[in-house]
Amino acid sequence: MHTILANRLLMITYIKGDLFQVKSGVLGHACNYQGVWGGGIALLFKQKFPEAYRHYQQICKEQGENLVGRCILISENQYQIACLFTNDYSTKKQILKHTEDSLLDLKRQIPPHTVVNLPKINAGIFNVEWELTEKVLERVDEDYNVYEL
Repeated sequence: MHTILANRLLMITYIKGDLFQVKSGVLGHACNYQGVWGGGIALLFKQKFPEAYRHYQQICKEQGENLVGRCILISENQYQIACLFTNDYSTKKQILKHTEDSLLDLKRQIPPHTVVNLPKINAGIFNVEWELTEKVLERVDEDYNVYEL
């Protein structure tokens, strides 16, 4: 999918494959503020990036619910792990609002036009239809690679 915004081609590129085969860059995923990457793609992040997970746990312990709608970048190896705090255990509408806020926060933290590699965030355990999250991605002017198995 390609969308033109303000004379710039916004790219959401769908890639069949393994998100973790990306060699470097920003790897993002939606998370909670409970300090647990216990299922879905978050569990895979926990297994692949144990130092990032420990850092995430500490941030959650210190900041808790204040993380909702924010993005925390954690470095491990050659990667930047973007923890998008989208879930506050409320409605789909709120999760989508927090998704937009956290993506905008991420955008402020990375160089312009950095490609952000994501799974279909919110569509798994958070139970938000992908098409709704996709519309949020379209509103936040950045380039995304969305990985599907």
